[in-house]
Amino acid sequence: MNFKYAIFDMDGTLLESMNIWENICTDYVRYSGLEVREGFVDKFYTLKPMEGAQLFISEYNLDKTAEQVLKEVNEMVTVKYLNEVVPKNGAEILLKSLKERKVKIALATLTDREIVEMILKKHGLFDYFSVIRTSTEAGKSKKYPDIYNQCTNLLGGTAEETVVFEDSLVAIKTARSAGYFVVGLPDFSNQKCIDEVKANACVFFDSLNDFPVEDYFI
Repeated sequence: MNFKYAIFDMDGTLLESMNIWENICTDYVRYSGLEVREGFVDKFYTLKPMEGAQLFISEYNLDKTAEQVLKEVNEMVTVKYLNEVVPKNGAEILLKSLKERKVKIALATLTDREIVEMILKKHGLFDYFSVIRTSTEAGKSKKYPDIYNQCTNLLGGTAEETVVFEDSLVAIKTARSAGYFVVGLPDFSNQKCIDEVKANACVFFDSLNDFPVEDYFI
């Protein structure tokens, strides 16, 4: 195989950060003086940030605007990213190897750009990406292929020339159905559906360290 472009998810794929998004739901609900309802976290996971803020308001009848909720959530998330998040094993090695092969790399993430740039720069990963696209900028969550297609267009390629690295089952299904070659990866957040992740990805590797770059990018 001779792919020319790569698109990476960030949380759960390149960074050990999905625990933040799982816990931020609980943290923010309790910060608001309320109790977490069963199933709320699962609803929140796949939404873009503004949709998540609107979900908080509708589920808990908060007397706030979505902009206020998002600002408060992002402030809590920023502190956690700075203090808790580290790259996945093999993340920088893989990005460096792709860069050495002149592969153009994009990041497609649900996380807002300010946080994305902050954490990538902190860990020395920012300069590996030719394109960064957030779901807010794309206008839709990863239930839709828009964010991948926009990344590909900005990179100057096509879906058929591009490998997508993802851990989310929803995102894997979306990218695969849009014609991308999808590499599935494990994270603590997808263990309940890991068999489906493996079945829906084109290939699956237990770690970024295990991905054989030379087999896919010449």
